[in-house]
Amino acid sequence: MKIKQTLNILALMLLPAMIWAQENTSLTCRDGIDNDGDGLIDCYDSDCYNLPGSKCLDCAGTPSGTAVIDKCGMCLEPTDQRFNQSCSKNIYIPTAFSPNSDGINDTFRAYVNSIGLKQFRTFRVHSNSGEILFLAENFEFFQSFNDYSWDGTYRGRLMSPGVYLYYLEVEFMDGTIEQFAGAVNLVY
Repeated sequence: MKIKQTLNILALMLLPAMIWAQENTSLTCRDGIDNDGDGLIDCYDSDCYNLPGSKCLDCAGTPSGTAVIDKCGMCLEPTDQRFNQSCSKNIYIPTAFSPNSDGINDTFRAYVNSIGLKQFRTFRVHSNSGEILFLAENFEFFQSFNDYSWDGTYRGRLMSPGVYLYYLEVEFMDGTIEQFAGAVNLVY
């Protein structure tokens, strides 16, 4: 009886090691089960990333690759200098523009120095009386700014020099939403 109890105790002591070892096979990295009890299944478990035959794809689609989604929502290699650094929320909104067709500051738009920006949700320009002169909604920041910047016109007519109000709402990759409001000078 004592030998049976000793074997049972030995088996219980070795069980975690046996379970952990099972995660490191190409078959168990595709079985949909958390074999080592770490809460991660198959390709989401780092034990399976570089295992030959596991056919795990990283976020970039590379078989057995090591790229992961960082806290900024970017798919990067952990060794990439931008890893967890792309969340900066640098947005520059000019205080003046001159729609005089000289090729310099001819339109009013926000300038972005962040790959962590997901989209512009709303960009509006108002007259001082509150009338909406320009409206663009739900566009990604890398799209053509010609379509999403104000050229100083309203209904095909160039507006008079003066101060106009703007409202901008942006969404970042991490899900945060920020709003910007202010004034811009239209000058010739």
